[in-house]
Amino acid sequence: MIRKLELYARHGVELFLCGRLSTPEEIADEICMHEDLPYMADFVRDDDEKLCQIRYDRLQGL
Repeated sequence: MIRKLELYARHGVELFLCGRLSTPEEIADEICMHEDLPYMADFVRDDDEKLCQIRYDRLQGL
């Protein structure tokens, strides 16, 4: 997971964890430490359809 996130970051994609700009390491650590909690990744594209953000949010109430 971390390698894939690092690749995205190197290509200028901003990474967010629960609304906060984060590093690939922070996201991978959080998701691995809380394997029992569901996270959803939203892939956000700009007006030219280029991937510009990946937003990981914890799902509530599942």
